[in-house]
Amino acid sequence: MFLTLLSACSSSNNTPDNVQQTKQLKIQLESQLALSGNLTDVWGYVDLATGKEYALVGFGSRNGGVHIVDVSNAKQPARVATVNNIAGFDVKVWQHYFYTVNGGSSGTGAIVDIADPANPQVVGSFSSAHNIFITDNGTMFMEFPGLRIMDLNADPLNPKQIWRGGSEGHDATVVGNRLYDFHGSRGTNIYDISSPSSPQLRGSISAPTVIYHHSGWPTKDGNYLLLCDEGARHPTNDITMWDIHDPGNPELVDSYQDSTAIVHNLYIIDELAFVSYYNSGFRLFDVSQPGEMTLMDEFDTTPATGEVFGGAFGVYPFAPSGFIYVSDSKEGLFIFSIQDENTNAKMILAP
Repeated sequence: MFLTLLSACSSSNNTPDNVQQTKQLKIQLESQLALSGNLTDVWGYVDLATGKEYALVGFGSRNGGVHIVDVSNAKQPARVATVNNIAGFDVKVWQHYFYTVNGGSSGTGAIVDIADPANPQVVGSFSSAHNIFITDNGTMFMEFPGLRIMDLNADPLNPKQIWRGGSEGHDATVVGNRLYDFHGSRGTNIYDISSPSSPQLRGSISAPTVIYHHSGWPTKDGNYLLLCDEGARHPTNDITMWDIHDPGNPELVDSYQDSTAIVHNLYIIDELAFVSYYNSGFRLFDVSQPGEMTLMDEFDTTPATGEVFGGAFGVYPFAPSGFIYVSDSKEGLFIFSIQDENTNAKMILAP
């Protein structure tokens, strides 16, 4: 049913005015929780001992922190702890630890043990970065300065560098054996990381129409890459879709732009893209048809407007329950579900 719904709603019209004509799935707000601090990224954690789900919400940067929120009841989320005075810009999880960095090119990141989420313990530190990505097998990718690849397996409290390259960097995405290195003003690099200590460059995207290669995610089949340009201002496209069947010869096949906001982060599950779009809030796209990316629904999380930083910073769509977490810098943590517009049934999207 899920694939049928998406197939039925594809359209070549990419404008926001087309939302009501094309959407078959809708965004449903479950709850909103006010949290202190200037909120940044959000990630998820599942306590294997209890099965409870948690949202980890960063705030501040070098001297910020992370809120730990019990979201096992999506209608009534509850903050259970806050870790203060650590880097709070970007946070990711491996095993029962979260790793957080300050968003800069220097300073210290933190390692926090959340085996007991209500009693978090800072257990280690490491050289910081702007953003990090951690795979299920315990490889951490750190962006800016340069791209650093770290192994967590030997000692999760002391990440070990196994490779370093590049000079700038911004964010990384790893799906399977593909690493997508969004290297800021220096383009996007696509690596084969079958051996993480020896990545092999397979191709790059370097186009004058992309101002800042910020972040992105590949489609389910790995043949297309959606690329977010945080530097874009109207009329430059915010999101571009690239055909990467041949990574050595990427081709632009689609684009989307909004004159009223800046795009930030994007993740794909199956044939849906979940996007935090700063002052335009949370957006849901159908990416089932290459070259026909379609906005399905949106929820504005902030009264702020304009192509400036603010509003929806982070989005996390990978919770086993199917709920989506969105962190808004001023308005707090939002929890959403995705529902079939015709039946009002909640969709659970397997990561």
